Amino acid sequence: GETHSVVELDLHATGVFQQIADSKIPWLNISGWYCPTASSLLRAFATYSRPGLRFVMGPWNHHLQHVRLKGETVDSQFDTVGETLRFLEQHVPAHAESAAVTNSE
Repeated sequence: GETHSVVELDLHATGVFQQIADSKIPWLNISGWYCPTASSLLRAFATYSRPGLRFVMGPWNHHLQHVRLKGETVDSQFDTVGETLRFLEQHVPAHAESAAVTNSE
């Protein structure tokens, strides 16, 4: 039968997460159980957890598809757009859009 393997990409080791944590900027990360970065993202979240960092992990792959037996996939019903908008509403000041327009004129 056909086998599938997940190649782990260790973003934790690159120092990227330390830089994000030190920056104090808000960060939303949506990952899946079958995503190549899942293990390093879990380690990073456990290590650098602070206000403004949000991590969502679900039963999907890197493309937000549910993985079924025999390697079949189906698109997830997770509301990625809604989750992202809620995060932005919480972490981006209401006046940011008008300030950006004023500064670009």
